Amino acid sequence: MEDILKKKEDESLVDYRIRIRLAKVNKEIDLDWGEIVELLGLECSPDHCRKVSYGLKEAFDYLNSKVQDNSAQEEIDKINEKILELKKIKVQLSDERSLVNKKIREYSRIDNIIDLFNNKIDDISLHKPFLNDSSYKCYESSNQEAIMLISDIHYGLETINAFNRYNSEIFKIRIQYLKDKIIEYSKLHKINRLHIMLLGDLISGHIHNSIRLENRENIVEQIIEVSEILSEFIYELSKEIDKIIVYSVGGNHDRVLPKKDENLDKDNFTLLIDEYIKLRIKSLDNVIFQENIYDNDIIVTRICGNTCFAVHGDKDKMSTAIPKLTSLIKSIPDYIFIAHLHNCKEDSYGESEIIVNGSFSGTDTYAKNLRLSSYAMQKLMIFNDDGRLCTYNIKLK
Repeated sequence: MEDILKKKEDESLVDYRIRIRLAKVNKEIDLDWGEIVELLGLECSPDHCRKVSYGLKEAFDYLNSKVQDNSAQEEIDKINEKILELKKIKVQLSDERSLVNKKIREYSRIDNIIDLFNNKIDDISLHKPFLNDSSYKCYESSNQEAIMLISDIHYGLETINAFNRYNSEIFKIRIQYLKDKIIEYSKLHKINRLHIMLLGDLISGHIHNSIRLENRENIVEQIIEVSEILSEFIYELSKEIDKIIVYSVGGNHDRVLPKKDENLDKDNFTLLIDEYIKLRIKSLDNVIFQENIYDNDIIVTRICGNTCFAVHGDKDKMSTAIPKLTSLIKSIPDYIFIAHLHNCKEDSYGESEIIVNGSFSGTDTYAKNLRLSSYAMQKLMIFNDDGRLCTYNIKLK
């Protein structure tokens, strides 16, 4: 008891007086109120001290209960915050799981496509083999080579509008016409080496709702049919031209998943088209399928001593393609070939030229609604040691 009555070193006089009076009210000390008044040096009667002390007790209990209530509320708030965080994590995991399941479904489709490819190639190769033909015309060396840009075929698309009519049958007519023009101009310039650059968007794909509605064939049919038609196209040209080199890059319509951000670099159906063509032309001694050195989306080659780059164009702008690709590849190109814009145009940057191919398919509903239109055409260019000698803008009817 004597310890309770002593004033603590760090205790103020006010705190000391309150503590002693509360101790008396709580019956922790057995002094009477007169002794309390004397001990604390209060200038009041014992009865007044008693009444004030009980008032202090009520005030102390009230404040203490409030502090406990606030602490409890703070704990509740913290728990609610944790619950909210857990709910957010649950939603994120659900979204990620949905995306993973979607990817699994898409990759399963690709596995099915590969199985169909193998069966289709085996069947076609048996009934329609590509045979080496040594009877093709061998011209005298003219130091001239040809580059054929093929892009934006959008195979599987069916569209009818005031500006264009296009479907799979019209594609076959146009590719036959293009082949005839290549042979005609190759004979005119005595071309012994032809570079065929497949610059993407070979299939219509499924990246826009309007395109999905206009697709006549599903993705599997689009891939297999355009692959076989292009293989036959290359085979027919190989009978007329000494050496053919094939290059390829993917386009935005060729991607596996509709949304760009959900695709990895190699999530592109062009890789399947390339593999199909490689398997079909592997027996042709005068045809080479050139692998890309730097990236699946960038062709880098030298033609008649000229450094040439080629891309689809969905990742590049005409105004910045030359400086950006120069910085990336660490080499200055003489020429850059681009597709994607569906519009035939050319520009230059320093001593480098940029050449944009037209669209094989022509104007579709998606382009029309954006007020973008151009006639169906593809570019054939003749090169020599001095660079580009001439360009044929081949209009496709």
